[in-house]
Amino acid sequence: METHKCNCGKQGTFRCIACTKKEILCLECISGHLAQNPLDSIIPLRVEHKHETNRNICGVCNESPAQHLQVFDSNTVPLCKTCKKNISLNNPSVFIPIKWKDIVTGSKDINEIYVRSNCVTRALEEADKIYSKNPRENAVIKMRDLIIKNSNKIAEGILNTSTGNIEKNSEILRTIKKDIEQQSLKKDIDTNILGGKLLMSIIQFGVPCDLPIESSYQINEDEIKQTVEKLYKKFEIKTIKSGFYVYLFTPGKQNLTKIDVEKMTRKEFIFDRNWTFEASWHELENGNIFFCGGNGQNNSEVLIVDVTNRSVTPKKNFIGRSGHSILEKHGNVYVFGGNKGNIAEKYSLIANEWEQLTDLPMRISRISICEIHNGIFMTGIDCQNVFVYNMAANTYTDAGSHLEPYRNKNKMVFCHEDTIYCMCGDKLFYCNSQRLNIWSEVEIPDKDWWSYSKPVIYRNCAYFIKYFVRNLWQLDLKTFALNERIICDIPISS
Repeated sequence: METHKCNCGKQGTFRCIACTKKEILCLECISGHLAQNPLDSIIPLRVEHKHETNRNICGVCNESPAQHLQVFDSNTVPLCKTCKKNISLNNPSVFIPIKWKDIVTGSKDINEIYVRSNCVTRALEEADKIYSKNPRENAVIKMRDLIIKNSNKIAEGILNTSTGNIEKNSEILRTIKKDIEQQSLKKDIDTNILGGKLLMSIIQFGVPCDLPIESSYQINEDEIKQTVEKLYKKFEIKTIKSGFYVYLFTPGKQNLTKIDVEKMTRKEFIFDRNWTFEASWHELENGNIFFCGGNGQNNSEVLIVDVTNRSVTPKKNFIGRSGHSILEKHGNVYVFGGNKGNIAEKYSLIANEWEQLTDLPMRISRISICEIHNGIFMTGIDCQNVFVYNMAANTYTDAGSHLEPYRNKNKMVFCHEDTIYCMCGDKLFYCNSQRLNIWSEVEIPDKDWWSYSKPVIYRNCAYFIKYFVRNLWQLDLKTFALNERIICDIPISS
């Protein structure tokens, strides 16, 4: 770094602007200089600090920030806006933006700008093509392309082995060609024959007419459409989880605990806010947490919590309440029930808008929901019935009242491999998701089962944190054994 010294030997921090030879001055020498040069002025000297070592300074005036590079055969000179203008008037030259300083060291490198600019444009387009769509949309497009690719391959194979009516078509073709040649020599073209009709259409209108094609094959468009629809439904696109985590937002504090049930370790996060009591949450497909509701003044707030970056983004409020349950499907978040009545809402993650759904058939104050093959299964406290919500029709179906003895009990439901599980009092009920009228049961400890978020399934075990007493529970779905772990005893991940 260049050292600027005053005539007195001290570090210079100012300079004059009117003298023929610009003098560097320290603070103590300014008054003496102005006494000798009363028409002069003093300005601070631009000193390069350590944190400014990457700053580009004009190579001509050595003061102003450089915005351009003047390119010569074997070198470049950084220029500020003013110096570039002065040079341009007197000496036409090649100038490029200063951002290319690490790429261009002389005129031989100019072509690299055009190469890289073109590649940048293509790379941006490719990134936009891939990441401007949500993951599900990309998966649907990939499935569509695979269907088209395989359809073309199969059709090509059939066409290559097809003999069909080749001989008959060859005879028709010879006749039409002969008629075209003959009719072209006649004054009045006969349009009653195919060759004449085709020729006259081209003479009069410049385009060929439609010719009939005899075929013994019928194509059923409806059947093809139904077959394709079945394909999409059969190979339903599902999100592949990158990890299996249970979360705990400590109410009234800034703590968030993230438990990795695969490694059985935990990680603690501190946020710049306290979490609402009795709120519910749900891990979204992108790994963020949808957090809403609770008790108190902020019970209508909706938050997207980015755990990795420790950030919280407020979203449009919903009808504030607690005891509700959350589920994500196709870019929408469904929120049912709670302590404010038979409320049901749907939130669009893209539009940041809430939509009121058909009211629940009855008030379910602590509701528990899970997705099944034909909708959303739900039940809860003060409710002896189970209901299935149809997302497409926005309607509910009463699936029976086999929980009558447990009407006043909290309930927690979840689904795994087409089996619905319902923990209720001292019973664990389970049934096939397509036969809701046939239930089996086993006895379990009565622990007032309910959770603020849905259980996480890993290796045929359900993991969840029960409300009120906040410990981690593990339910083996094969043996129905229950295991409780104190969260602070789970080792912290490195």
